Amino acid sequence: MAFLEEYTLLSELGKGGFATVYKVRHNELGYIRAVRVLNDTIQNKSDKAYKNFLRECKMLLVLGNGNHRGIVHIYKPDFLANKAVVEMDYVDGKDLLHYLADNNCFLPADEVVRMVTEMSSALAYCHEDIYKFRMDRDADGLEPDPMDGGRPLIDDATRQRLIDKYKVIHNDIHSRNIMRRENGDFVLLDFGLAIDGDEVGVSSSRRKAGALQYLSPEKWEDATVLTTQSDIYSFGVVMYEYLTGHVPFSIVNESSFSEQKKLYEKIMQESVPSIFEMRKASYEAKYPDKSYQKDYPDWLETAILKCLKKDPAKRFRNGKELYDFVQKHLGDDKDVVSKVEIDRILREKDVLINNLRIEKKNLQTDNAELTTQRDQLGEANSLLQTENEKLKKSLDGYNALKNAYDSLKEKKNVTIFLCVLFAVISLVFTILYFNSPSGVDSQDLLAKQEQIDDLNTRLEDMTSQLETKNTELQSKNHEITALNTQISSLQSDQPANIKELQTQIDDLKKQVKSKQSEIDDLKKKQKGTSSSDLAAKQKEIDNLNSLLTSKQSEINNLNNQLSAKQREISNLNSEITKLRNSSSGSNNSQEINRLKSQLTAKQNEIDRLNAEVAKKQNEIETLKKVMGTK
Repeated sequence: MAFLEEYTLLSELGKGGFATVYKVRHNELGYIRAVRVLNDTIQNKSDKAYKNFLRECKMLLVLGNGNHRGIVHIYKPDFLANKAVVEMDYVDGKDLLHYLADNNCFLPADEVVRMVTEMSSALAYCHEDIYKFRMDRDADGLEPDPMDGGRPLIDDATRQRLIDKYKVIHNDIHSRNIMRRENGDFVLLDFGLAIDGDEVGVSSSRRKAGALQYLSPEKWEDATVLTTQSDIYSFGVVMYEYLTGHVPFSIVNESSFSEQKKLYEKIMQESVPSIFEMRKASYEAKYPDKSYQKDYPDWLETAILKCLKKDPAKRFRNGKELYDFVQKHLGDDKDVVSKVEIDRILREKDVLINNLRIEKKNLQTDNAELTTQRDQLGEANSLLQTENEKLKKSLDGYNALKNAYDSLKEKKNVTIFLCVLFAVISLVFTILYFNSPSGVDSQDLLAKQEQIDDLNTRLEDMTSQLETKNTELQSKNHEITALNTQISSLQSDQPANIKELQTQIDDLKKQVKSKQSEIDDLKKKQKGTSSSDLAAKQKEIDNLNSLLTSKQSEINNLNNQLSAKQREISNLNSEITKLRNSSSGSNNSQEINRLKSQLTAKQNEIDRLNAEVAKKQNEIETLKKVMGTK
């Protein structure tokens, strides 16, 4: 992508019929943004597609003057490598359609109220407040305010004139063009079909309809009708969808004329389905064990139904009027916690209590294990004390015997000396026996025992793994044995067939030689035979020899082919040997299946060669009969 050389491409965010959006990081400056790239190749800056692209970018840049957080911000557009490219803020989140689907088509009422509040604010900015950031004193003929020379003097008529001149109609509002950030904020996207005041003519292709399910009734009748009330209707569909989980009037296939006709008839003739019943169905589908109770404010339903009026005059006049209505009623609901939110808190509480019960049970188990270990430690200490007492007694006896030995040694009584010596040796062995555990600390004993237990556990795991590996190896060996059997069969059969064929050729050669001898005898015995007869006989023999030579050549070709098959079988044997030495059971299974397929193919080829050999054999038999008659 030549037009992205100054960026590092991080991911593709989405691709539509007109443009593709990528997430990128600027190589030099390091910031992360999204770049929108038109799919069409642009020949030059005079292309109509590039001019329309610049018009949309200009509109978004102008909208950015007010820095409204609910409208996507873009930066300087560019023409790079025959592509129209523009940077925009990267929005980390999902569009409303996918976010709603991820939540099983049901969202808390306060989530819906927040979306309605923020997006009605964005529409208020586009439909009306934008004039404050676009008006020009000289171009718009504005007089300075006598009370404040730094501000223009604007009366109601002038304000309405400026609003009509600078208002922006989005013209394509639907749930895929509104993004929900990870932090819960909402952003309005895609102004590709937007209309800037009265700048675009009626015949412009940009006045085409948007998504059909969000299309206002008047735009079904005449697509060139573009008013702020048409945006209000489309946003009313979004509000209805975000609250109930579904659009009021749906369509299966937008490209089907019959489906479009059915949708048109519903929008024009049918009343809007009950918001309460639709939300109730979505709630009970998501929580089948619960019963739905109304959890959204009455004013929200009133606002939605007013937006969806079939007569544009009965709707909110523009986004500003809708936003003022929301703000008027929002204060009464600021401290109200929806029932859905309460249910969510209760569910989190149940999960927390369950986790605490599990932790308590684990602690009880740990305490029981500690009690057992403490008892074992007490027993070990008692054993050590007993052994120390025995050792002490042994040492006392040793000292007494040593004293007696010293006394007897002075008297040089040999017999007694030997007895005492024997007793001393016995005592030494006794001391050595009881001395080994006396210097061992109880903590060391427990540590050693833990190490032994750990080693036993690891040994059991290794044993289990070895048993699994042995099972896999046995299965693999069975399959390899079957393959070896097939290969052995191929190796044993083919040489025999070739040998038999060679024997038949040798017999045929002997018959030819015999016929040649008969001709020689005829030459000697029948000198009266005409030379023409002998020449005819010789010609027949030559023809037979030529035919035999041809058959021999065909047999040689078959031998070469069979040798090639033999080499392929040897290669398969090598692969099987590698498999036998491999340690991956699942991969070996796949390789063995592949080898089986190859062996089957080789066997089919060898069968075909055998059929050709049999055919040649029949031809040789025919030659034998012919030569016998000659």
